Amino acid sequence: MTTVSFGEVPWSFAQAEGEGYPDAAHWRCVHADYWQDSEGRVITDDTPRGVHALPAHDPGVGLICVE
Repeated sequence: MTTVSFGEVPWSFAQAEGEGYPDAAHWRCVHADYWQDSEGRVITDDTPRGVHALPAHDPGVGLICVE
């Protein structure tokens, strides 16, 4: 696992999710809104995030972002 700030999660990570985000900024916005709405957590560009690479069974699946 690698820890990076939320604002430094690479575009390649967002693309690997396979959700069709047009860019990393949009990926960050959607995910920050999700964590705010579902968990009441405020995520900023400085919030540390752990980035895992998992065995991929399907294209676009194989990376997860965790606390």
